[in-house]
Amino acid sequence: MQEIATDTNIHPYYFQNPQLDPSPIFHRGNEIGVLLIHGYTATPIEVSLLANYLSDIGYTVSCPLLPGHGSRIENLHHIKWKDWADHVETKYAELKSDCTSIFVGGESLGSLLSIYLGNHHPEITGLILNAPALYPKNRLAYLSPVMKYFIKTRKKKRGSSRTAVDQRWQGYNADSLPAISQVLILQRTIQHSLAEINQPTIIFQGLLDETIRPEGAQEIYERISSSDKTLEWMENSTHCVLLDHEWETIAEKTIEFIERITGR
Repeated sequence: MQEIATDTNIHPYYFQNPQLDPSPIFHRGNEIGVLLIHGYTATPIEVSLLANYLSDIGYTVSCPLLPGHGSRIENLHHIKWKDWADHVETKYAELKSDCTSIFVGGESLGSLLSIYLGNHHPEITGLILNAPALYPKNRLAYLSPVMKYFIKTRKKKRGSSRTAVDQRWQGYNADSLPAISQVLILQRTIQHSLAEINQPTIIFQGLLDETIRPEGAQEIYERISSSDKTLEWMENSTHCVLLDHEWETIAEKTIEFIERITGR
């Protein structure tokens, strides 16, 4: 079992908002299930507002904690992208045993893993992609496959924006260079398989995103084969759209999407 963020040995230099509980979230509800996957360096706190909103409607909601997260950043150094993929596969199977319709979504890396699941499980009812991290904005990320041999951990460079996200977000406030190189591998894998996505899909992308290139959301929208697809641009949101000023708008549109697809 992973150590959680309340471990007193976690140095605040590497972890933001350690007072919050990073445990996996599960709300049992009706036969409609929603799997929500957090992003790179984050915890389920990142998707918790949407999870609670969906739970209040009555849906069954599962938000796993990805391997290497919610503890010490050193635990990310030896994680492979398939470890994340295998973990969400397991959580999807668990949700499938209880629900007749399942939507899969997430934020950033979580959106990439949602696309991965969509490729491997055409029976998934729909995809909910928030700030899909198809292309990092920081070009240094592309050097991580080489830099990881010299530097394991690097303090994150904060963007110029200051929003409600700063108090709501939990996770590592540093990067694991070996883990970033794994994210790059997953990004390339997803880029080559977008045409295989046929499920109804809704995408939310913040125009003020300083972490990833927003045009990645447009590329996903254009290249997936879904006949039912929507791209929503959030004008006042940064990267963590599910914690920023417009998260309630996203939650409402997400519910409208689910209800339309399921006919409820």
